[in-house]
Amino acid sequence: MKLKSLTTLMLCAVLSTCAATAKADYVVAFNNLNLSNTPSNPGYVIAVAPPFLVGTLTSVQANFIIEAGGTGGVWASDFGLFVTNQNSINLAGDGGVGIFQAGGFQQWGAAEHQVWGTGNSGTGGTPVIATLNLANPVVFNGNGGDPNVMLAHLWNSTSQGTWSGTITLVGLSPIPEPSSALALSLACMGLAFVRRRRHV
Repeated sequence: MKLKSLTTLMLCAVLSTCAATAKADYVVAFNNLNLSNTPSNPGYVIAVAPPFLVGTLTSVQANFIIEAGGTGGVWASDFGLFVTNQNSINLAGDGGVGIFQAGGFQQWGAAEHQVWGTGNSGTGGTPVIATLNLANPVVFNGNGGDPNVMLAHLWNSTSQGTWSGTITLVGLSPIPEPSSALALSLACMGLAFVRRRRHV
């Protein structure tokens, strides 16, 4: 009886882990990320490149600060997220393939742009804590056709800033590595088989 209960608990734990992994949001963390801008080219880094995430991006949560020492009138809220089918961001050359922009005073060609609504100061330590819900959620299939997700300094001036914190991609989760996925599948199958044997 004890073995049956223990096996059932183990099976539930594994299945719960599978479900939790599938529903987990993806957190992009950064520390002292320094980005420089010119009027036509924002500083950016590709935070997530396909094929890595799967799910539907429904909202973006910001929890970061601007560090001291920014130049050119940069604000905390000038930092943001850019989802695009390109490998770069350019005010003149994006060509309308930008999908979603979170943050930044300047609109860089994305079909949907939302500002944070907070953090309009360049004083070191100024926070940006906000949640933006996408009017048009973006689907990620976990393949090479998915968009790039970029962290960017989105103020169109010659300036530089440094930011630390997190941006959470709600509705997206990383695809498990093949070895991890196989191990988890075998564990689920093994526990299910043991539980079935105990019922015979």
